[in-house]
Amino acid sequence: FPGIQWHMSVRMIDGTRAHADIAADATGGRLRAGADFDVVTGEGSWKITAGELDAATWFAVIAPKLGTTASGIHAVGTLRLTGGGTLKQRRPIGRVELTWQGGALRHAGQGWSLDDIELRGAYDVDAQAYAVTSAGPLELTVRTITTTRFGARNVLVRGLLNGDGTLALSEARVEIAGGEIRVDPCTVQLTPLKLDLNLHIDRVGLQDVVALVPAALSDARGRADGEVRVSWSAEEGFQIGAGSLTLRNDEPAIVRLTATPGFLTQRLPARDEPRVGQRH
Repeated sequence: FPGIQWHMSVRMIDGTRAHADIAADATGGRLRAGADFDVVTGEGSWKITAGELDAATWFAVIAPKLGTTASGIHAVGTLRLTGGGTLKQRRPIGRVELTWQGGALRHAGQGWSLDDIELRGAYDVDAQAYAVTSAGPLELTVRTITTTRFGARNVLVRGLLNGDGTLALSEARVEIAGGEIRVDPCTVQLTPLKLDLNLHIDRVGLQDVVALVPAALSDARGRADGEVRVSWSAEEGFQIGAGSLTLRNDEPAIVRLTATPGFLTQRLPARDEPRVGQRH
């Protein structure tokens, strides 16, 4: 973590009751909190009054834990912390909420960006048990996605963060090429990132399919429905598994394969050569 400077001041209120003001400042972040407690028992309450983290600074801290997939990614925006709870023997127990509004993730080298990101999540904190657990679903929305091959918008992801570094995905969808792609509930490995998803495709324009698999398709027009399995990892890259696509008949459709010499002839059975002999 970037160097953090802590400061705490305590003043007595009456009898054994006291109030503490806590401040923490670091490169790209600040936290302000207050607590009322009994100096003898350590029982009381606490509340975060201000909490801000610069996304660029703190993503750089987290990125190495995400593996090589996060290399070169730059974050934009401010993450805000709110929360409160009780003190048990001077240790906080309660809930913290994290929000990120107007954020962005960009990779200049690869030419892609996720813009107008909103992230919301709540976590139960128990300093006595040294535990932090999800208090409810994590929700992520992205207004626009821009890449060198295609664009998308209105991404929605909901899921529950597990203690083992995985995300129990309950809902995910994205609008692309005038249609929509939805993802079945599944578990996603986050560190390092690894995806194995079952996609449901509804009225997606085939021109974006061409952008994803240019080695197989040279051109395509029209719209398709279907279901397909896809996976991605840093080691194996993007893989397409079993599935099916159906061309819709409510508008003209064209599909052209990329020219691949020998694609058909290598799959035909061997031909019988003609025999030349003496005619009797």
